[in-house]
Amino acid sequence: MTGEVRVCIVLDPDFGERLLPLPNATSFWIVQSPTNERWARAAWHTGASADDPDGTSTTKGVTTFAPLPFGFELLDRIEEHHGLYAQDPPVTALEIIGLELTQGFSAMLAEYGYAETFATHCGFGARRSEAAARRCAG
Repeated sequence: MTGEVRVCIVLDPDFGERLLPLPNATSFWIVQSPTNERWARAAWHTGASADDPDGTSTTKGVTTFAPLPFGFELLDRIEEHHGLYAQDPPVTALEIIGLELTQGFSAMLAEYGYAETFATHCGFGARRSEAAARRCAG
């Protein structure tokens, strides 16, 4: 068993300067907005960015994405980029900023193997075991 593999999903369009400094062990997905894009560029400053056809841009652990509701489409993208078929070990923890936890979100996350969900001061989090992440890929 490896350590926790974390992805932070930022849905707050004014998150901005709180993005830096980036924790080393976290990948960030941050909703596109003028404020967030300015700070994402600052994070990318020392590296080149890579644009994907699905509207995401990734560098130095920061991916910007076009605004869309938290739901299956966004979770599918996270799995595509951080799940078992994209990296080993796969993502096992999510931190969602800018949205409150609901029973509906907990149920949705359970479909991806996230057995534990919990509220945080700025949103909510979810955890799954590495074994659950591998079962979701199969």
